[in-house]
Amino acid sequence: EMSALEAYIGMPWQDLRLIKHGEEVCARLERKVVIYDTTGTLVFQDSVVTEECMDQVPEGPGTLIVDQVRAPLLPGSYFVAVQVKDPVGGKVQIYKDHVQVEKYDRAWLTMSDLEVAGMIEAHGNHVQSKFGKGDLEVVPMPSRTFVPEQPVYLYYEVYNLERDEVGQTHYRVDYTIRGAQRNARARLLKGL
Repeated sequence: EMSALEAYIGMPWQDLRLIKHGEEVCARLERKVVIYDTTGTLVFQDSVVTEECMDQVPEGPGTLIVDQVRAPLLPGSYFVAVQVKDPVGGKVQIYKDHVQVEKYDRAWLTMSDLEVAGMIEAHGNHVQSKFGKGDLEVVPMPSRTFVPEQPVYLYYEVYNLERDEVGQTHYRVDYTIRGAQRNARARLLKGL
């Protein structure tokens, strides 16, 4: 009966005050997430301090430090607040929103929300990282900003797929993608 609310957080490298550690450049972030139900009761909180290091600073818009929080919640309405702080530079970003957590244990065919991802990798066993979804690692792309050569991944889950009377399944998924340019359109077909 529990569902999962996932929050995807992205901080641009170019907006952070960086720290030099030997040959690496590092950014430190403090991230807090709180979720309240409709009665104002705190039902989830998570806080973490992370440090990401690279050989050189990634350049260009949309180059992010990506984080994800997964909160197991009962279906219903919630208020979510996320705070990200750059303790070195002193900058703080706050995001607040009301969200609806859907119920996915219905008896008919249902689908999760779409997750725009910057990378999806298949692994042979259960992925233990914060980006793990079964045997896949799905790294979200919170900015939804891609360079022209970069592949775009969409991740979603489909629930209650059923076999026919002889035990077989056949599903077809049609994707329609519209570009930012007027009349730009591509159609992709994928069989499951």
